[in-house]
Amino acid sequence: MSWLDLHMHSSESMDGEFSPEEVVSIAKKAGVMVMAICDHNITTGVKRGVEAAKNAGITCIPAVELDTQCGGRNFHIIGYGIDPEQEALVKFGEKTRRQKEQNGKKRMTKMREMGFFFEEKEVLHYAKQGNIIIANIFQAILEDERNLGNPLVEKYRNHDMPGVDFFWENCSKPGSAGFVAEGNLPAEEGIQCIKAAGGIPVLAHPGANMGENAELFQKLVEAGIEGVEVFCSYHQNQEDVFYTKMAKKYELLITQGSDFHGKLKPQIQPGSIVSGMEEEIYKKLCERMERQGKTDET
Repeated sequence: MSWLDLHMHSSESMDGEFSPEEVVSIAKKAGVMVMAICDHNITTGVKRGVEAAKNAGITCIPAVELDTQCGGRNFHIIGYGIDPEQEALVKFGEKTRRQKEQNGKKRMTKMREMGFFFEEKEVLHYAKQGNIIIANIFQAILEDERNLGNPLVEKYRNHDMPGVDFFWENCSKPGSAGFVAEGNLPAEEGIQCIKAAGGIPVLAHPGANMGENAELFQKLVEAGIEGVEVFCSYHQNQEDVFYTKMAKKYELLITQGSDFHGKLKPQIQPGSIVSGMEEEIYKKLCERMERQGKTDET
């Protein structure tokens, strides 16, 4: 296990299970000493996480994870060292959450077109703050007896993360059967908001969103990312190697994180991603955040 986990989610996020205070407690028990709660498009849990960590004798870096798009693909950009109350950042999150509410309705329509049976009230039972994601819909599908025997349901029934696996394989890419265009705001805009909030923009789990696409990665570099989450729960060794090379090529920060959510991804636990570079990763991130802070003050 690692003492450094720079990617975790709380219940303030649309898909996290535990409160910021609970996430801090769980992380500390797992041996994590430096962490970041990176909730999707919302910063309401940032101060709570930072304060809880301080009281627990560990460190929680103020962070957020913004849903964006670039080159027709969806990308998650984490901002480290942010001011959680910065106006542009808050407004970006509000716009994105409104769009996701609309996307939820579209996703339910798409799932029915694929031949699945489910009741909307059951989906809403699992949805956080009314924000419907594929995992919510698929959970309702799994529990509806009318779907018994459907090969596409049975394929994932015994998975540790059935809804997550179903999403990445059937809904995440243009042309896939369950794909719904997210309508996310441009990556450039999200990156600018993070920088305006004094943060460091880092591309999360790139292998999950684009495989090993050097051309598209370059576009994100040009959009302004300053780091890449090389070590994460979505990558195998080949992705680690590829994105380490990309980070060195473009002189980007390297980070690591588990993407802990709780029951949505039950096999992913705090500190479960070990890079062997923890000291270097944390030192360089702190140096960059310090420089950014000084730049903002001038």
